[in-house]
Amino acid sequence: MMAAKLCALVYRQGKTDGRFEMRLDQLREESGWTEEAIDTTLIEAERCDWIRRSQWCVVLKAAGIHVAKGVLGLSR
Repeated sequence: MMAAKLCALVYRQGKTDGRFEMRLDQLREESGWTEEAIDTTLIEAERCDWIRRSQWCVVLKAAGIHVAKGVLGLSR
């Protein structure tokens, strides 16, 4: 599931001001995904309630952190 991979990508970025977040331009660069794939994945992650998205960045919610840890094989 691409949305879970998105959560892992944002989680690996680390915390900024106490939150796991990533700028959208940085997400585009680091993911290597097409614009269409990114848009679809963001919508999917929002529907799962794993992220909060603004015009400029993506922030993981608690459920998204949980998913990211599962994808990365970390203890939850």
